[in-house]
Amino acid sequence: MMSSLYSISNCVVGTGRVALEAMACSRLVVSAGRHGFFGTLYPNNLQQAWYYYFGDHNSIQPCTSSLLAKNIKTVLSTSKRQRLIWGRQNRLFIKENFGIEQVTKTLLNTYASLIPPSP
Repeated sequence: MMSSLYSISNCVVGTGRVALEAMACSRLVVSAGRHGFFGTLYPNNLQQAWYYYFGDHNSIQPCTSSLLAKNIKTVLSTSKRQRLIWGRQNRLFIKENFGIEQVTKTLLNTYASLIPPSP
């Protein structure tokens, strides 16, 4: 259901899971969360955005309506072709960092680190 809504959007405003799901649908995200404002998520700032958990746990600055409006306007005034390119790159970030293989590998490594070595 949500993927259908994200897929018809030009831009999604959100943080955390919303940002991850929207990027998985190849959409650009303007990230504004509980803590404050991160901004538009582009391929070149995704690592930093993840560190901030997209504005939920940390932020670049406080969120204001004018800042939010400015970022949305910038995204919407970007050519459709460029939005598609960035959207695909954002999706690739999700696949590389949050795909089931990667998550499983990380989880198994965590479990392995907790098991004491055999004598």
